[in-house]
Amino acid sequence: MLQVVLVVAANQQMRSTTNLLIINLAVADLLFIVFCVPFTATDYVLPFWPFGDIWCKIVQYLIVVTAYASVYTLVLMSLDRFLAVVHPITSMSVSHNFV
Repeated sequence: MLQVVLVVAANQQMRSTTNLLIINLAVADLLFIVFCVPFTATDYVLPFWPFGDIWCKIVQYLIVVTAYASVYTLVLMSLDRFLAVVHPITSMSVSHNFV
């Protein structure tokens, strides 16, 4: 994933709205896997939370933030594709304003 981010960052022609949204979705999903899944699995296995109150709040916050980031990125991707199909000329000019 890091290679994809570097390629898109290095090449101007790779900086499209779709590629940036795909990178954003990948980062949000990776953060969810790294920061949320192991602690949630531990919470299901153990009858107590061994990581302390502060980390409990941080993990709950990260679960919500990464979920919202993934969902809103998918919504933006859907909107981008809808505009590309329904209004192809207009969407090209609008997409270039954001990138």
